[in-house]
Amino acid sequence: MLCDYGCGQEALFLMTSGKWCCSDFYTKCPRNRKKNSDKNKGKMKSSEHRKKLGDSRRGKTYEELMGVEEAKRVKELRRNQKKLIGKDNPMYGKTHTPESIAIMSEKNKGENHYAWKGGKACYLHNQAQKLFSLNYCEICNISAEEYAKTNKIKFDMHCTSTPKDYTIMEKSNWECLCRTCHRERENDTNSKLDYDSSL
Repeated sequence: MLCDYGCGQEALFLMTSGKWCCSDFYTKCPRNRKKNSDKNKGKMKSSEHRKKLGDSRRGKTYEELMGVEEAKRVKELRRNQKKLIGKDNPMYGKTHTPESIAIMSEKNKGENHYAWKGGKACYLHNQAQKLFSLNYCEICNISAEEYAKTNKIKFDMHCTSTPKDYTIMEKSNWECLCRTCHRERENDTNSKLDYDSSL
């Protein structure tokens, strides 16, 4: 499944809006970042605004602005960047082969990615959707086409095991449901768990 915000990357995180995103927050999606950047291009901040920004930073060191640890990291990063400009960069004038790109891509997926911040359940829901998603809700039988007319979200994948085990990638462990039926199913499950725990 691809990111609902249109960047073309694989969707890994479910937003509170019900949309799937490639990043843990929708403003980090490359498409949204570019859109926000384009929207603000050519716009000048007022002289008052610029003066406030300048006054708040003028004469202050990195340490004062962002703390000792962060300042140390930023300085080191900038030193390293200068070492990799132009001909000093080991990849200067070279390109990766398609095979190398495929290997790097595989090594940086999911939990192996440097920006991975958890989200295991969402990631596994994503995998389940690729494997077991249907074109209708398994409870109310509404079709995906009809559902899309009134909702801008995909069908949900509901994990049926109790307690939930999202790692079981078998059809018997997943249901494809519209959002309304999914909420009702979750409420039924939670009610049953509360009842069982009271026995």
